[in-house]
Amino acid sequence: MIAGLEKLVFYFEAVGTASVVAWVVAAALSLLFVAGLRRSKVCWTALILAVVGLSLAWINSANISEIEIDRTAEIEAAQQRAAELAKEEQEEIESGISEDSEEAKSEEAEEAATEDGEETAEEQDDVPAYRQAGVVEREGGMKNESLVPPVETVETETPVAKNVRMLTDSQFAEADRLDNMNLFCARWTLYVTLLLVAVDYFRRLNQTFDSLLPLPLSGPLVDSLFAKSHAEVAQGDAARWKNFLEQAVRKGETFIYFTGEDPWSQPYLNRLPAWTKIPWRLTKLNRPVDNELTDEFILESAWFGRYCFVLTGDGPQSVARMTALASFLELRHETRASARHTLNILWDHETPIPPELLDRILPLCGEANIRLVLSTKQPPSGELVARFIEA
Repeated sequence: MIAGLEKLVFYFEAVGTASVVAWVVAAALSLLFVAGLRRSKVCWTALILAVVGLSLAWINSANISEIEIDRTAEIEAAQQRAAELAKEEQEEIESGISEDSEEAKSEEAEEAATEDGEETAEEQDDVPAYRQAGVVEREGGMKNESLVPPVETVETETPVAKNVRMLTDSQFAEADRLDNMNLFCARWTLYVTLLLVAVDYFRRLNQTFDSLLPLPLSGPLVDSLFAKSHAEVAQGDAARWKNFLEQAVRKGETFIYFTGEDPWSQPYLNRLPAWTKIPWRLTKLNRPVDNELTDEFILESAWFGRYCFVLTGDGPQSVARMTALASFLELRHETRASARHTLNILWDHETPIPPELLDRILPLCGEANIRLVLSTKQPPSGELVARFIEA
């Protein structure tokens, strides 16, 4: 294993090794998230590391592509072979010259033997001196330099480029194989972490108070995949409930808010975050609880997501509106109707909802896709919490 790590570091150097470490840690965090569904920061950290790992893997792949193959051994072998061929050619030429000299000697001897032996002395005098001396034997090792072609030794210098790695064929093939494996693993680690982040996002989107960067993506499909609480009792102030309802609207939901004072000055709420600059808004109607609007108009408009309502003022009229809500839900239950997007009913009054009215409403919230949130100034009692848990 250590040898394999050393080979990996040799081929990938610092950038490639860092990419491997990044996506391996991202994969480990992904397994930790799947095993225990840890806090969201685990999968988001894994996503960041996966992005870093893939980015470094791309850089490392570019570095691998710039590696040049070292041809020094091949060039030296070719030069050695060329020198051997030149030497063989020279030896063949020298042996050819020796054979020519032997043939010349044989021809001269034959010519001398066929001459007339009865030549006179005068004829002997006319013979040139070099002919009288007879055949002059040449030295056996004499060479005719003019017939031997010069052998040129080609000196080839391998150009060495600066900051360029040189590897042999086998090393480059191994580095390329590891690079492809690294890119494959880095890509799939990123795909898996993106999937886990999406799962975590929609899981939190369906939670009552723990959504992260909510967008209008809620609906039947998300509700069928991720559990949602339809009855909550919690302690909170006006600031918390304002934030909760704003997030509900950004999820694509709507609400009816029973409170003492409207926390918004504008007559609408944005469906999208303000930085998007897209004017997609939900109209908000602020009315006293004993206003002229009928219960049917309020409930139907909120049910179908046309408006959201802030009903201000405490007293018997608020309880009457909640009683009308119970009758509305019972009617919807008979026809098995369900709101496409969750309708949030937030009760933020000192006056409690009567227990018998709660017993009518709570069993119907889940089937009608209604979320009832009961606000308390003090920690809720055990009996009240048990009633909401059982619902």
